[in-house]
Amino acid sequence: MLNTSPDGHNIVWNSTSISTTYHQGNLPEGKGYDAFRGVAKITDEASALSVKADAKWKTIEEFIAHAKANPGTVTVANSGVGSFNHLTAALIEQAAGVEFKHVPMDAKQSTTSLLGGKVDAMVNMVFDTVQQEKAGTIRALGVVADTRQESLPNVPTFKEKGIDADLTMYRGIAVPKGTPDDVVKKLEDAFVKAGQDQGFKDFAKQYGVSVNILGAKEFDAYMKEQDDLVAKAMGLIGMKKQ
Repeated sequence: MLNTSPDGHNIVWNSTSISTTYHQGNLPEGKGYDAFRGVAKITDEASALSVKADAKWKTIEEFIAHAKANPGTVTVANSGVGSFNHLTAALIEQAAGVEFKHVPMDAKQSTTSLLGGKVDAMVNMVFDTVQQEKAGTIRALGVVADTRQESLPNVPTFKEKGIDADLTMYRGIAVPKGTPDDVVKKLEDAFVKAGQDQGFKDFAKQYGVSVNILGAKEFDAYMKEQDDLVAKAMGLIGMKKQ
């Protein structure tokens, strides 16, 4: 998409991943999120920090207090080195003033490792957490999101607890930079309408995905905000290359 014509016929389903990929050095310099124009943000996907259901920590405050008392020993699984959940765990760590021992693995393995008692906690996407939470095998202590998640209504956000970690896996529509304003407007109207469709909202809800629509200008500003957070998190884990 980077070298395609900005004529409105070349459209990309964009996400936070463009920032993680860019700051890891896997895209040409100067060709990050801002090589595109936002059309509309459609969804957000939050992540959660969870422990086993029978763990001694019942609240995020208890877990953080334990981590502060035992720096570098509390093991937190994530979905891979430099992954979205690794970055989220690093931002939680920095915001809470603690030091975790990060254990990278894939999303499914992080769940089985937690259930098997091989790690103390995991940071995983809410949609990968909900079923185990409902089954009573894990306890989600906090979600990284602006608001509580409909699928985990009793789980507080980190912000509620004074821990300002705020990185969200957004997804939305973008086009190459240089696409004319009138073309962007037509696309924006169409995708905002589609995102507001109740059938789409019901579909997204099944997967623990929140429909939170932003228009083109707001999406551009949001992408910059999230890119800044990704760059910060990449720096925290020593992986920022550009």
